[in-house]
Amino acid sequence: SPAVFRSYPLERLAPAAAASPAGDFPVLFTTHARRQAERLARAGAMATPPAETGSMLLGYVCSDPGPEAFVVVTEALRIQAAESDTFSLAFTAESWTRMESYLARRAADGLLVMGSAHGHPFDASADGASCKRCDKNLTCARHTAFLSSDDRLFMQAVFPFHRHPFQIAHVFGSGAAGQLHDALFSLRDGRLQPRAYAVADSLPDDFHKARKTGGNHEEEND
Repeated sequence: SPAVFRSYPLERLAPAAAASPAGDFPVLFTTHARRQAERLARAGAMATPPAETGSMLLGYVCSDPGPEAFVVVTEALRIQAAESDTFSLAFTAESWTRMESYLARRAADGLLVMGSAHGHPFDASADGASCKRCDKNLTCARHTAFLSSDDRLFMQAVFPFHRHPFQIAHVFGSGAAGQLHDALFSLRDGRLQPRAYAVADSLPDDFHKARKTGGNHEEEND
């Protein structure tokens, strides 16, 4: 189905988001959504043994009165009933059913699935264990906030590039000394690549009343 665009001036939401590098559409998280995404992504690190956990990022594709389109993420929906271990996270049929049920209940809000967020609860070293013992871990640039080959295959399967040009993937990991890292990815030159994003404390009261357009219809929200 065609993307539903919510018409709203980007400058009113977050001036910082309007300064995205050339080639990257602006991405804005609400503070609530960003905290939700991180909490759900890092929850699995507390398990024994650690397991990947995550969420689907929900929000809107918006059109600025100018030529630019941008993404606003307003919620992170926990991936439930998934099969996971320390290095993988896979949807089950029940995972999809629960997500679709939630979206059906929120249909009036026009929410879209913009992408996914998940955690990498493993060590940044090649063997998955030696970073904490290394005497150079405080200055080492290694971290686990990257997209694995399985992550990329998942995104391509769920969000085919030609149908979802505004897709995003958020990965929460850690550095060699255990410091927290995260990275957001979106399409550039046909490949998911790291990019910047902005965070806003809240959205203006009139954001959810902005005009929605998509396909061959236009309507005003109540």
